[in-house]
Order: sequence, then C-alpha cells, then structure tokens
Amino acid sequence: MGHEGVGYVEEMGTNVTGFKKGDRIGFLYIKGLKPGQWMAIVGCGGLGQMGIRFAKAMGLKVVGIDINDEVLAEAKENGADVTVNSKQPDFDEHVKNVTRDGADAAVVFSAAQAAYDSATKILRIGGILMVIGLPAKPLQFSALDLMRKLYQIRSESTGPPQQMPRAMEFISKHEIKPKVELYKLDQIHEMMDLMKSGKSKTRMAVVF
Repeated sequence: MGHEGVGYVEEMGTNVTGFKKGDRIGFLYIKGLKPGQWMAIVGCGGLGQMGIRFAKAMGLKVVGIDINDEVLAEAKENGADVTVNSKQPDFDEHVKNVTRDGADAAVVFSAAQAAYDSATKILRIGGILMVIGLPAKPLQFSALDLMRKLYQIRSESTGPPQQMPRAMEFISKHEIKPKVELYKLDQIHEMMDLMKSGKSKTRMAVVF
C-alpha cells in the first residue's frame, strides 16, 4: 500500500490473518474504519458528493442522506450504495436495516442542527460522528448519549496544507473529478440562493 492510503494486498506475511492476496485495503483519517464498513454522508450537496466518491474509492459502503430527492439521485450516480430521504417516516430504521444495526460512521456536511440530529439516529453503538458542517449556532448533543458511549464525536480541519499533496495524488489516481457549475459575477446572488436552498448538487465557482 502506497502513501496515498489505499491499495491491494500483493504479498502476505506468515503471521498475517484476516486478509488475502488481492484484497483492497486502505485507511481513513477517521481511524477505525475498514473497507466494507458503512459510512453515512449526511448532506449530499456539492461537498457531500465529493465525500461519497472519496469514500467509495477507499472501499467503504456509502449511504447518502439528504432531504432533497434530486440531490439523492445525484448521490446515487456518484456511487452511493443506498440513498435515503430523512424526511421519510422511520428513515433511521431503514438505514439501520440496510447497514445491519447502523452506520459505522456518519460524516455531516450539512450546517443544519437537524442533520446532526439525523446522524445520531443512524449510527451503530460506538459509531463515529464526524463534524464538518458548521451551523450558525452551537451544536447540541445529548450528554447522556455520550456518557453511555452510544457514539463518539470527532472533527477535522478541512484542507490543511500537509494533507493536500496526498489528497491530490489520491484524486489523480482514482480520477475523482468534481462536477463544477460556473457562474458570472452578477449571478453570485443566484448561486448563494441555490446553496442556501439545499438543492446544490455540484461545486460552484465564480468566473471573474
């Protein structure tokens, strides 16, 4: 396995168990996840769509969760194994049935408190809640749930310089190309409205 954190088993040591030659292996900055485990992407906007593609390239199973069916259709095209609209009654039970007792990790890209509330409902006991989206107000979690170790909370600074070279190599190796919509400067309010509506399915850029 190279420095990009993903690869295939080519040789086996005499005392190695649990793998076989040809297996796809890798690691995430979210420690504890292994290929074949379930990651929930909560908030499948432009950044969430990229998260789906990264997770699939790392060998994870992905369930995409959003409140917009068009966004979920795009998530499916980007490789999500399962998509679920969190507005549906008992959506959490559906996710737990698919993932067999809940996702191993949930990465929340949405900045809504409701998205974090949804994420805690679909994690298996001891699962990882990854904080990415930043709401305007402080997040609220159940102290009792944390004390009972129903889930653990982690976060990561996005785009630190020391990680960028590895990220770029990984993107190149797996040909992960984001879909980008270009806007003129006088369309910036239209772009912002689309982002606020939660209907954005791509990365957006302003052309000066």
